[in-house]
Amino acid sequence: MGTRKNIQERSIMAEDIVYFVHISDTHFGPTKEYGRFGHVSYPCAVWLVEEINNLPVTPDFVIHTGDVTTDPTPEAYALAAEVFQALHVPVYYAVGNHDTARDIRRYLTLGPHEPLSADPDVLSYAFEVKGYRFVVLDARGPDEIDPHGILSPQQLAIARQEATPDGPPLTIFMHYPVMPMNSPWMDANMLTLNGMELHEALLPAR
Repeated sequence: MGTRKNIQERSIMAEDIVYFVHISDTHFGPTKEYGRFGHVSYPCAVWLVEEINNLPVTPDFVIHTGDVTTDPTPEAYALAAEVFQALHVPVYYAVGNHDTARDIRRYLTLGPHEPLSADPDVLSYAFEVKGYRFVVLDARGPDEIDPHGILSPQQLAIARQEATPDGPPLTIFMHYPVMPMNSPWMDANMLTLNGMELHEALLPAR
């Protein structure tokens, strides 16, 4: 049994907690029947949205860390938009190696955010929830290194600017793993090629 003071303190702490759902690699195709590696993307995503909307605790937001589609076609993004607009909370997106920044901006709706790049081919922005800061970085590189990612000097500069010891607690979202994951395929194909530079840039942050 807790005292009234303890109960009130726990209530305040619960209100300060940020709840979010992380999804990725939905790989929508041009039709509702499109499948990849034995999975049909559209009905799986519809089910996923229903599950998120019925969670016992409503999340503050959903973050999709890329590969919304398999091929960035208008038809695929239209299906993604149809499904994700049914979510009851804001949705944020990062660019994957199957996406483009222009297409995400054109077809999908981002939650309230602060742009961090004026380049139309880069999707990088920040948003804050309950005193916590979230930054989305764009590590999509040139086609010749695909599916690896790489952070441009501008994206690394954003990371350094955001990672301050006296700033709000910071979380970074991006599509590509930054450090080796002990997964042979991921480590050989999907790593951020200059991930150690990002790691070092973020060390001052909380």
